Amino acid sequence: MTEVPNIPNPEGTIEVDLKYNLISTLMTDDFKDLNKCTDLDLDNNRISTIETGAFHGLNSLRKLMLCYNKFTELNHGMFQGLQSLELLILTGNKISHISDDTFSEMPKLYLLAVSNNFLQILNPTMFTALPVLEYLFCYTNKITRIVGGTFLNLTNLKDLNLRHNKLTTIRPAMFEGLISLKMLKLDSNKISAIEPYSFRCLPQPIILSLCFMRSGDDRNRLVCNTSICWLKRQENVGSISWGKHKNSAYKPCYTGGMTWDGLWCPQGALKFQIHCLNKQASRKVVQLYTICTLIVLVFLRLLVLLAVKVGWMLQVVLS
Repeated sequence: MTEVPNIPNPEGTIEVDLKYNLISTLMTDDFKDLNKCTDLDLDNNRISTIETGAFHGLNSLRKLMLCYNKFTELNHGMFQGLQSLELLILTGNKISHISDDTFSEMPKLYLLAVSNNFLQILNPTMFTALPVLEYLFCYTNKITRIVGGTFLNLTNLKDLNLRHNKLTTIRPAMFEGLISLKMLKLDSNKISAIEPYSFRCLPQPIILSLCFMRSGDDRNRLVCNTSICWLKRQENVGSISWGKHKNSAYKPCYTGGMTWDGLWCPQGALKFQIHCLNKQASRKVVQLYTICTLIVLVFLRLLVLLAVKVGWMLQVVLS
């Protein structure tokens, strides 16, 4: 099949599955009568062109699958008519360019996947008018640069996946605006430097995922020295925990004479999580810990008194 066929009973169709065909172009009004369709699967075709108006009529569409096609760029107007769309999956194409405001006509979109493509730079005009977007997957591209303010309008984003790219330096303005973020994944880049306070703009609590390997590997190569000790001093960083890869070995991290309990440097792979807590949250945690400790101590005290009383009563009875 090389083009979109006529769908029988379009008014009553809820799902359309056209994957694994030879469709190369989506033409204007190809889906004009599918006003009740909620799922459209066009994976594994040869689509490289979407004409303006191709999705007109898909007023109820919520999920659009366009994985493993032949897209090289995404242009403004490609997704007109998808005001109800919630999931857009573009994994496994050859996309190297996203034009300004390409996704601006999808106000309900909450998951966008452009992973396994050829993107090199992320800039502020790519992700405009996405007020409810919660998941953005950009892993396995060739991203070397994120322009400051790129995510400024993604105030509802919770999960940002940038694994398997070519980032070398993390800078403070990169993640500005991500006030709802809970997970930031930067594993398997080429990160060798994290500038001071790069994560100060992020909310709390947040989990930052990184994976470090020895020099010569294709993963992050951050050096454990005084250049990263600012993380411990940063006012909105509450704790840092390091998780050990099952095949890695530990050795104490060189910190230039500074003491940092729990900081380790990997000989093999290490993944760590940073839980950023602001001062107010940290005080609440301390208060809660204190209250719980007092409750436990009181409970133990009562158990001791009860045990003494029971022992005295048994002694009276036996005598």
